[in-house]
Amino acid sequence: MRGTSDRITLYEIKKLKVEAERRLNEKGARETMQLGGKTWHRTVATSELKDGDHKVIEFQALYAVILRRGGRVYAFNNACPHLKLPFFETGLRANGHAGRASIFGEDGTLVCRWHHSGFDLDTGEIVRWCEALNEDGTSAGMEILGDISKNRAPLHLFPCREEDGYIWIGLD
Repeated sequence: MRGTSDRITLYEIKKLKVEAERRLNEKGARETMQLGGKTWHRTVATSELKDGDHKVIEFQALYAVILRRGGRVYAFNNACPHLKLPFFETGLRANGHAGRASIFGEDGTLVCRWHHSGFDLDTGEIVRWCEALNEDGTSAGMEILGDISKNRAPLHLFPCREEDGYIWIGLD
């Protein structure tokens, strides 16, 4: 047809990627089972999570992070207990990047990307608290918010297990 082209712009390709990401992460009914007074939710195939990898999984009430490290699997709420900001992005940003992420320390801790609080992955206990804040408890560039160093709370861990080739987490 005259005036049309088979060429695709980079914007259109980017849109396709975002749409594909959305479809891959759609909330669907997850298989569940009752065991030991908990509802266990099937998440990802065991083979999908290599050592050192993590995945953010969406549930109706929250986002959970599943991590494999040193042969163990951990699961926790993706919201930092301090200000409920996400440890990890749930998808790509509009610019196609995942953004800055929290890190896993060699000492078995999760270090929040926002204010550098550290949490023990085995117990959820606080290892260090808000190291990126100013001495008066304010955040650089956000001093108008005042002292945000309060709200000390441990990391909310979820029990997890591997069975039938999948990683299961207990949410209640």
